[in-house]
Amino acid sequence: MQDRWTALAYGRPVHIHDDDWATEDLTEADFADNEDHSLLNQGDKQRSFVFTGMLQYINMVQLTKILSSVLSTFYTARASRGQDTILLYQRAQPLFEALRQWSNNIPPELQMGITYQRKLCFHGYLHFSYHGVMITLLRRLIRSTILPPRCVDDQVLADIRQLALQTAQGAIAFVTNLRPDHLEAFWYFTSPYLFSLLGSFTTLLLVTSLSSQERTFWQETLNSYLWTLRVMSKSSGPMQYAVNRLEGAILRGLEHSLAVNLNEPIDDNVGPDVASFQTAQTFEFTDFGDWDLAADGAYDLLSGMILSPEGLTMRGDTISGRDIVN
Repeated sequence: MQDRWTALAYGRPVHIHDDDWATEDLTEADFADNEDHSLLNQGDKQRSFVFTGMLQYINMVQLTKILSSVLSTFYTARASRGQDTILLYQRAQPLFEALRQWSNNIPPELQMGITYQRKLCFHGYLHFSYHGVMITLLRRLIRSTILPPRCVDDQVLADIRQLALQTAQGAIAFVTNLRPDHLEAFWYFTSPYLFSLLGSFTTLLLVTSLSSQERTFWQETLNSYLWTLRVMSKSSGPMQYAVNRLEGAILRGLEHSLAVNLNEPIDDNVGPDVASFQTAQTFEFTDFGDWDLAADGAYDLLSGMILSPEGLTMRGDTISGRDIVN
């Protein structure tokens, strides 16, 4: 399990291959603890931290198996060569289905709404790891849409961006709704990377936007997410890492071209509005104005930028190879 998540976090190949791994799936009998789970009735199991931890670990292992398939299907040196969006989308369908089934089968004992009396709720990393695997899978598909050969199936392009929109919104809503007892609890070692991965995924959606309306939406979304991380990082080490990574290695130097606000507002009341992520409000792919999926190429941020001594600045919005007046 650690090998797969380390490969994801550091972008390296896996060290243990499936052909060299013959370990059977975990069961309750594989865990030796002070409690005899066979003697506990169902009510006692729900109240048992030991049983809940065991159940969460088993579900994390199951999710890791899906991540392993994602890495082997899309992120090996050989698999990374193919950029046919339609073919990649077809290959991704079984993985999307596996992730949906995994999410639907999460036991009630592991839900985020659970509160423990004078104890921290440690289920956050399990659910956020699911968002991380979804983002990892979608990031590969989004990247292929801006590389040759150009995808000629407009419906596939629309489906990918709609799913990416829903995934990003769901992940940001998850982060925004974390409680103090979530933030102070245990987080898996890759959680800091996953918090920053969500920001970089939002940036990818921004720079590949297909309309000025969508670009504006992702700019505000990225601003809101950065603001949320900055505020919540006061009590969360993983979020502090993500803030430093996003504002430093990824966004610093691009804040002018991306129109991203990296500085705290003087007045707390003028921070980016994150209300849309705290409610059930969602956006559809068609909410961003007129989409021109048949145009040559996607939105290319770098083609509309000027390199000057002051840094990178924008000539104007460039959508599908055309300049649009601000």
